[in-house]
Amino acid sequence: MSMQQSLILMICSLLLICVSTSSAAETPTPSVAFQEAFASHSFRVRDGRTDPSPFIAELRAIAPTGDAVAQFMLAMLTMLTMNDDRLAAISLLRSSASGGCEGAAGALGVALADSDPAEAKKWIVRAAKNGDTGAQLSLSAAYKNGTLGFPRDIIEAFAWATVAQNHAPTNSMRQVAASAVGTILTEADSSVFSSGQSRVVGLMSEIPKKTFYLCGYSLP
Repeated sequence: MSMQQSLILMICSLLLICVSTSSAAETPTPSVAFQEAFASHSFRVRDGRTDPSPFIAELRAIAPTGDAVAQFMLAMLTMLTMNDDRLAAISLLRSSASGGCEGAAGALGVALADSDPAEAKKWIVRAAKNGDTGAQLSLSAAYKNGTLGFPRDIIEAFAWATVAQNHAPTNSMRQVAASAVGTILTEADSSVFSSGQSRVVGLMSEIPKKTFYLCGYSLP
């Protein structure tokens, strides 16, 4: 299954979750137009019609109205289906992140990693601290490899990957995070697990697990 299909199937299977939780005060609220477009696309996918083109066309009409959720979804689909329009996707992610979508902040950080590591670091740290599983794994990788201006710190890498595993809202995200934790423990000194536990506890107390909302995660 392609990443595009994974994203589409993930968002469709979580339709009821996102519609029921996105009205929480601390998360961006999708517009009625977005919810209708999302529901229509979910129906098409369940009927075996996975072409995202109709959904993308609808999102292009909704995103300029300021709907941060629509901006996030359009940006993610743009990066997955139209790689030559990367600048447009980055612009959408900026708008969506400004509107409170932490998944957009995390995805923006990844998108800027090669061209502007300093700005990428800012967005990834923000999203990781605000519950984006994908950003937490990006931060873990940055500490593991000493990239984005971070010092190489295997304890921090282990701690952030463990937080991602413990707080991941879906099984697919949890499996990706568990794989990252396993890789770190396999490659690192045996003392990392015991030494990193206090840091894990500290991060877990600082970053409570959040209820799932559609634009809250940069990892499908």
